[in-house]
Formats: sequence, C-alpha cells, structure tokens
Amino acid sequence: MKNFIVINLHDERKINKYLIDDSFKQIDILPYFCEGYVCFSLNKEFSFDELIILFLKGTDDEQIGSISVIAEKHPYELYDYICKYSDTIPLNKIKYIYEHVIPDYLPLYLPKDRLKNYEFGEDCSVDIWVKILRFINTQL
Repeated sequence: MKNFIVINLHDERKINKYLIDDSFKQIDILPYFCEGYVCFSLNKEFSFDELIILFLKGTDDEQIGSISVIAEKHPYELYDYICKYSDTIPLNKIKYIYEHVIPDYLPLYLPKDRLKNYEFGEDCSVDIWVKILRFINTQL
C-alpha cells in the first residue's frame, strides 16, 4: 500500500475515493504543488526517520508527500539531517529542497532567481529556513 498519493485537482473521482477511505487522510501539500494537486497519506503519524527515507527513496508521490510533512512538522530535524549527512544525500534531493521547498518557507517573499545572492539581515539568522538555505548554498 502506498504511503502518500498525489492526485490532480481535476480528478474528482479519485479524490472522492480517498476522501471516504478511512485508511487515508488528506494532508497539506507544499505550496509549490498545492494549486494543482491534493495529497493523501496513510492515516498514521509518520516519524521523521520514516519520512526522510520516503523522501530519499520513495516514489514521486511519496517524495512530495513526505517532504510536505517534513516542511510543516520537522524543519529542525531536516536541518540537523542535512548538516549531518550532506555528503551522502543525493545532489538531486538537495536541489529539490532548494528549488521546491525553501522558497515557500523563507521569512519573506523572494523571487527564486534571487535566492542564490540574497543576503538576510541579522534578525533572520535564527529562522530555520534561512539556516537551511545558507547551509545548502555552501554545498552547491
């Protein structure tokens, strides 16, 4: 059984199927995808360790669903994980976080093309997403 299922918003039949299935629950999806898709997960609480494995090794749906939950509930654990295992995390996964996750969670709106060169003030230095961005910038 799949852990996460991402469905196009126009596929009402599939959406209704999962809405009435008690073994699934609808979850918030990354802002990058929420305008076109809805996501369902197994009706259970996933640990960070389970989620990061699904993000790194799962299907596209599991990747989107797991990183959505991580971004909302576990950003500090994500930061610690990236710092600790940056040399073993595949570059495409780092780029995925950099391009599809970080821009929507920074403390202010920034166009994607400015992320690489933007300097944050001292008041933003404690924000977890700024820390993640800064660390990833040192890795890319």
